[in-house]
Amino acid sequence: MRRRRRRRVLAVLLILLMVVLGLVIWFPARWAWPLLAPRLAGVQLSGVHGTVWSGHADSVRWNGQALGQLSWQFDRSGVFGHATGTLALDAPQWSAKVRWMRSGPDTLRLRDGQGWIDAGLVSASMLHGLKPAGRFVFSVPTLVLRNSWPVTLDAHVRWQQAQLLGDGRSAALGDQQLSLHDQAGTTIVGQITSIGDTPLRSRGMLHISPLAWRAQLNLRAADAGNTALRRMLARLGKPAPDGSVQLVWRGGLLSGG
Repeated sequence: MRRRRRRRVLAVLLILLMVVLGLVIWFPARWAWPLLAPRLAGVQLSGVHGTVWSGHADSVRWNGQALGQLSWQFDRSGVFGHATGTLALDAPQWSAKVRWMRSGPDTLRLRDGQGWIDAGLVSASMLHGLKPAGRFVFSVPTLVLRNSWPVTLDAHVRWQQAQLLGDGRSAALGDQQLSLHDQAGTTIVGQITSIGDTPLRSRGMLHISPLAWRAQLNLRAADAGNTALRRMLARLGKPAPDGSVQLVWRGGLLSGG
């Protein structure tokens, strides 16, 4: 009798274990989201499909702003250690995909990030009424965030088919690139350059710290006869005798202005 009872108990426990494992492996994302939503303030998902490990949301919003469609893949091995996975965001004006790993309560590691953003999303007010066109294509081989600050960074943004639009006219700029890396884990340093033989020759630096940021940019038309481009550059700043325009932006608590 005791052996039969033990077998029955073991059988019941085995069935319960299989049920629990089944829920862990195939737990529907639409059931999990209401439990997670309170921990992600401002984030709203709709049209949730799949499981917590592999799923899709037809729409994701952050503080009311539509961000597009979201897809995710989480590694099941994360149950026994550091959580890892892949996130992908797609919308008509941008797309991004990144591999991530949570390696501590305050550390998030991102790698193999890539995507693009429509340059037209940049406000014309930032460029004295000129509207940028083209596409910002970015790659982020490595990014480590600690307490939301990048302590390790290797990133590149390339402005492809770059143009400036204004007053019914357009001026081609050629491809421009911004490369970003960390400096001792406390400062972000960026270099801005033109790629190849471009109509616009650019050279600049970017420095970002937790308390201040500063950007300096020198722009010049490669061809002095490119009047369309020179006129647009003159709207951004007063040209020097050689036709170049020097731009400086700064901000933050210690920016001095």
